[in-house]
Amino acid sequence: MHWASGQLQVCESYRNDDQVMSELAAVLVGAWRFVKFSESRWLTMGPSCQAVLTAHLTGIASLITRVRADPRSSNFYLHGFARMNQGILDLCVVSEFSTPVADAIMAELLEDGRVVRRLEVLEDIVVTELRFVHKIPGTTFDPLASLTSCTAQELRDRVVTAATAAVSFSHLKVFLAARSLPLGLATGDIAVNLRQLAAGPVPAEPVARQLFQLLSIGPPLHELEEVVSVIRDLPHSTRGVEQAHASAAMVHRHRPAFQSDMLACRSMMHAMRPLVSPREAATRTERLERRITRLMTYQPRSCTGRQLFLKDSMPTAAGLHPGGMLPQSTKVDIMRQRSKEFAALDQHARVQYEAFARDLGQQRDQQRQSDIMEAQTQLNLLARREAEDIERCSPFCFQARRLPEADKHKFEQL
Repeated sequence: MHWASGQLQVCESYRNDDQVMSELAAVLVGAWRFVKFSESRWLTMGPSCQAVLTAHLTGIASLITRVRADPRSSNFYLHGFARMNQGILDLCVVSEFSTPVADAIMAELLEDGRVVRRLEVLEDIVVTELRFVHKIPGTTFDPLASLTSCTAQELRDRVVTAATAAVSFSHLKVFLAARSLPLGLATGDIAVNLRQLAAGPVPAEPVARQLFQLLSIGPPLHELEEVVSVIRDLPHSTRGVEQAHASAAMVHRHRPAFQSDMLACRSMMHAMRPLVSPREAATRTERLERRITRLMTYQPRSCTGRQLFLKDSMPTAAGLHPGGMLPQSTKVDIMRQRSKEFAALDQHARVQYEAFARDLGQQRDQQRQSDIMEAQTQLNLLARREAEDIERCSPFCFQARRLPEADKHKFEQL
C-alpha cells in the first residue's frame, strides 16, 4: 500500500476482498498515530518524524485538503497543517534516518550515565549506528525523494552527513572529554596511566596537576589508584546542576532578600536534606511491615454464630433511627435483646448460624493468608529494588547516601 498519482494504491490480491475498506481504515488509523515532539524531552525527534513521513506516504495530505475544503467540517484542529511546508518535510526525512545515531547513545546514557566506565561500549554503539546508516540501500530513498525537494542520491548524502555530524558532536562533547585529563586517567589501566602522568610534564588541568604533585611526593600508588577509580562512577549528567538550581530557586522563593553567597550556602544545605531524610523505600517498607503485623494478629476464625446473628440486625436498626447513626446505649440494648433472641432459637437454627460463621471465618482466613503473601512479595521486591538502586546509583549523588544514626546525632548537635 502506498500513495501515488493522487491515489492510494493497494496490492492486486485485495481486489475481491469484501473487507478491504475496513482493513485499510484500521491500517491507516494505526499508521497515523502521531508522536508528540517536545524540545524539553529526549528521544522524540526520530519517532515524531517517522509518524509524519508515514502519514504523507499514505496520502494524509489529500485527505486533509478534502476535509478542509468541506464547509461543514471544522478546521479547528487541522488549521496547523497549513504550516507543513517543503522545508519541514526535508527535515523530517533527514531526521528520521540520522537521529538514531544520537538517540542510541542518549538512551544508553539515560539508562546508565557512567561514561568513563562504559566508554568503549558507548563508542561501539555509535560506530554501529553510523555503519547502519551508511549501509541503507539507495532504493529506500526513492519513495521518500518524492516528498522532498532533492533527488534520492542527494537525500542519502544529506542523511549520511547529518549522521556523521551527530557522531562528531558525540565525540566532541562526550568521548573526547572522557579521554582527556582528569577523566582519562580512569580509562584502561589506572596504574599505567598514573605512571605516564608522573613521567610527563606538569599538566595544566588542576586535578591532574594535584595528582602529579602527589606522585612526586611518593604516597603508595595503590592509594591513588583507589582515588582515581572513583571517577569511573562519575555520571555524565546535568542532574547535579538541575538539582542545585531547584534548591536555589526554592530558597530564593521563600527568602528573596538573600544575596548570592547566602543563597548558595542555604541552597547547598537544602540539597543535602536527603542525607538526613528517610529513604522512600524505608517508609514503604515500614508501612508493609505494619500491614503484615496487623494481618498476622487478625483472627477471622473467632467469629461465632451469635455474632453473625447480631451483625444482621444492626443495619436494619440503623436504617430506622433518625440520621442512620445509633447511639452507643441503643447498640448495647439491641445486643442484649438479640442475644436473648438467639438463645431462644431452636437447635437447628443455631447450628446453621454456627456453620455460616465457620464458612465466613474460613473465607476470611484464606483472604488473610493471601494478603500476607502479597504483602510479603511486595516487601521482598521492594528490598531487591532498593539494593539494585543503591548499587547502581552514583556515589556522587546525595540521593544515594544517608548519614548513620551517630552522624545524624552529631549533626543535630551542631
